[in-house]
Order: sequence, then structure tokens, then C-alpha cells
Amino acid sequence: MQALRPASAYTVPFTVVDLGPDGRAGTSDDGTLTAFGIPNSLISGCGPTVITVTPTCQYPTNQVETNASNNGTYKTIEFSMNKRQSHNWSANVGAGYTWQHDFPGYNSNPGFPGTPNGPFDYDYSFYSLKGTGTYNFPWSVLASVSYRFQAGQNYARQISVSAPASCACTYSAGIQGTSTTLTNLRANRQDNISVLDVRVEKTVPVGAAKVRLFGDIYNLTNQYAAETINVLTGLSSGVSTFQTPTAILGPRTARIGFRFIW
Repeated sequence: MQALRPASAYTVPFTVVDLGPDGRAGTSDDGTLTAFGIPNSLISGCGPTVITVTPTCQYPTNQVETNASNNGTYKTIEFSMNKRQSHNWSANVGAGYTWQHDFPGYNSNPGFPGTPNGPFDYDYSFYSLKGTGTYNFPWSVLASVSYRFQAGQNYARQISVSAPASCACTYSAGIQGTSTTLTNLRANRQDNISVLDVRVEKTVPVGAAKVRLFGDIYNLTNQYAAETINVLTGLSSGVSTFQTPTAILGPRTARIGFRFIW
């Protein structure tokens, strides 16, 4: 943390234009915010080697490593069921829901001023389900299925802020540099991930050895959920960057192969 640069140091207000989720100026979702900066006259003499208060560096930027309490809380409910192999089939399923109060790495809560010193704690949640099953068909053909569901991560819309020259001040938005959250962390959630995989296999004896033939299909339903997205407000090539996928779930994929066992 920057122990010598508290929130009270940010005293110069300036206006920030929020272009809204669509990233375009002049639309109905535009808004304005008031941010605060430190007067440049009070920190003109600050630098990496200045670690104490001086007339030209009232708020040094020296970093202090400290074991902050950062006490998170986690409340989870889970259940699972298991069907042992009998009558040619077996199955397992498990699910869980977690309520978290933690420090996920975002900067300060919505509102200004934002400083390098937090607070950075949030309430958010996560839930998931996973199931597997097998079935023995005639002629020693084994089919198996795997299903995985997980909730998308919570996230907040962010905006990149810089102080105008007329402000004669310096702005800092905490651990994310110049990016500041505009919504609560729970206001949005990334796409849920839902994946179904299947396999069919048969083992064929070859003398004293065996050959296992198999075929797999991954992401059978061809889901294309976004695994990660851009949370920053703005435009890129005329397209809104907010909620633009940066990685998506791989498409339906088939694989065939064999294993030689001896």
C-alpha cells in the first residue's frame, strides 16, 4: 500500500465522461462522474527515491508491504450422489454454491476518490455442477458421458480515467492503475459454462494383448460461451469493447483413436 498517500490527499475535483456500456458519445446511456486528483504542486518533487514528506512531495509514492487482515469469508453448501456400478451402469453427480466475501483483485468500490489503498473487498458468489456416467452396452461397448456446468465470474464495468491538464492534478485509481469500477462487482456475470462430452469405446483382445478403440466428442452441444470478456468501457474499430469476448469455449470436436495394451 501507499501509506503516505491517503484518500484525503485527493482534493481537486474534475469531471469524467462515462460513455456508457455502448462506448459511444451522445447516446442515452452517457453520464458524468466527479473524480478527484492530488494537486501537482504537492507532489512535483516525488520520485522513486523520495520516501519521506518534503515541501515538494507531500504525498510520497513509496510502497509499504504489510500483512493486511484481508479476512475473507466463505459459506458453501455442497451435495453429491454416487451410483455404484450395477445393472450395467454407474453415475456420479455433485454440485455446490459458495457465497464469498473476498478480495478478488478489483479496485475500490464505485465512487470517487479511488486510491491505491483500497478498500478492495466484495461480496460475490459462485456455483457449479458436474456429473459423469457410464453404461455397458452389449458386445463390450462402453459409453461414458461427462457434463460440467460452472457459473460465470462476477465482474464490474470499468472506465479508464485520466485527469485533464486543466485539473493540474494527478489521478490514481488503485490497484488497477487508471481503471475504475462503475458498478458493483455483482452487477454482472460472465457467461455460464456448460459442456457435455461423450466417449464410446470397445476393447478387442489381440493375442495376449488388447487394443482399445475409442471415439470422443467434446462439447457435444457446440456451446460457444465467452470464457473471458473485456470489462473496460470504450470503442475499438467502432465496436463497443465492454463485454466483448476475449476467449470463447472451443467448438464441438471429435476424436478417434486406439490404445495398445499389453
